[in-house]
Amino acid sequence: MKVEKDLIVNRADGLHARPAGNLVKQLKAYESSIVFVYKDRHIDGKSIIQLMKLSLKQGERVKVVIDGHDAQQAAAAIERFLEH
Repeated sequence: MKVEKDLIVNRADGLHARPAGNLVKQLKAYESSIVFVYKDRHIDGKSIIQLMKLSLKQGERVKVVIDGHDAQQAAAAIERFLEH
């Protein structure tokens, strides 16, 4: 199953090192492939280095493409994480 979502980063701290690390830890529990698309860049959502390089700040929009049997659950986890 493939899920694509456009999400807004609502976290006050955006996705700098610590939050990016926490998100990657959560995402490694899912078997699905997870790709973040931001300004024509496609990065592996399970790579802390790549995720940090996006430098996402509060209010920015990012697309997430998740492919696999647990895609719905992974998408929900990402959405929850970016909300808080």
